[in-house]
Amino acid sequence: MIAKHVSKPNQKAAAAHMVYITRTSACVDIDFYNLENLRGANIQESRANAIAYAEMRMIEETHRKHGGCGISKNHMRAVFSFDRKVEAVEARRFVKEFIAKELPNCRCVLATHRNTNHTHVHIFYDIRTADTGNKIQIPDAQYKTMDERYCRAYDKRFGTNYLPDHLALKAETARWKKAYAKAKEAGVPKELLPQKPGRAADRSAGIRNNGLNEKRIDRNKFANTAGQRSITNAHKQLDSCEREVIRFEREFRKTLAASNRLQHTATGVDRANERTFDRTSINRELSR
Repeated sequence: MIAKHVSKPNQKAAAAHMVYITRTSACVDIDFYNLENLRGANIQESRANAIAYAEMRMIEETHRKHGGCGISKNHMRAVFSFDRKVEAVEARRFVKEFIAKELPNCRCVLATHRNTNHTHVHIFYDIRTADTGNKIQIPDAQYKTMDERYCRAYDKRFGTNYLPDHLALKAETARWKKAYAKAKEAGVPKELLPQKPGRAADRSAGIRNNGLNEKRIDRNKFANTAGQRSITNAHKQLDSCEREVIRFEREFRKTLAASNRLQHTATGVDRANERTFDRTSINRELSR
């Protein structure tokens, strides 16, 4: 049981991540928080709306002016896990209640998975809030203790006692971070650096323990590839629109310049005619 937030996800892969977490091979329920207008008549329609929304937000933030450098953030990610198989509706309701307390003004998509031995809910947070449209600001103290509050709420709801063990593991990880930083600063070779607790296990064994298989991994890779293709197509369409706008502006400037030249020429002709008329009138008066 864990609540894990990804603080720096790949901002270019927002749509691809949405494709991945809502894939039909794993996702059994899709829900929305402060994005109820995206809810479709069925899960397929909700999935299509969620993917389109992620693509739209990625493009909007990419072309939006922002301070600093690099790519403007467009989303955050999180995973809320359970220690057992939980019905999708119950899991989604519990996580949604927790989000409403922690980040009441956020906008997010909740994708519930029951394809492993432990039900888990993937969260796709829009980087901007529903009330002001400003970027989500989470105080550092709140962010670093959100997992503890989730654990406490989990223990209360399901009658477990995971909080003491969770705090002990968290303290162990903190000690490893300090030891790792100190060893790295001292110039210790990479292969001799302290290993993070719990990461020494073989990945294939972890896959088998979680009930996953190679076929599912291939489907996930295909989903990511499909998401990347979708992103590429969206960027191509955007680039095509931008080129069309640039071409239209160029043609408009040419037309405007030509119109100004014609107007200037017409004004010069009128003035010449006026001068001719004035000289004719003067000569007529002088001949009398």
